[in-house]
Amino acid sequence: QGMSRAKGLQGDAVQPTHLAWLREAFGPDCRILLGSSEGEPVTGCVVLTLSDRAFYWMAATGAKGRQSSAAYAMVFKLFELLQRAGIRRFDSGGIVPQAPAVAGVNHFKRGFGGELVEHVGEWEWASAWLVRWGVNALIGRRRAW
Repeated sequence: QGMSRAKGLQGDAVQPTHLAWLREAFGPDCRILLGSSEGEPVTGCVVLTLSDRAFYWMAATGAKGRQSSAAYAMVFKLFELLQRAGIRRFDSGGIVPQAPAVAGVNHFKRGFGGELVEHVGEWEWASAWLVRWGVNALIGRRRAW
């Protein structure tokens, strides 16, 4: 509960029963990793896997964990466990470079040496090929600026 509060989640946003339901629904494809200090959880994450890929679905670190940078140790251990399980690709979720409010999260995610993958979005699914081509060309030109 302390990590939920530290993350700014409302009241019962993340209950242990919710995590149990998720674990039950996904079985071994849902991995929950908790890091503790003196018997108290200080950092944790939920990772969903499919084949040789993993997606960092949710994570939180409480005040005590932030003081010791526990999330870095947790991710190091997570990578070790995922590699042993045959996972070769890891998606840490998005970053928002233009949002100062999440600068710490951006710094954290970039710190693991991953590759930034940018998805164009719904224009890829535009029904008219000419519209799709035109919008993608404009987006591509904008990125070059």
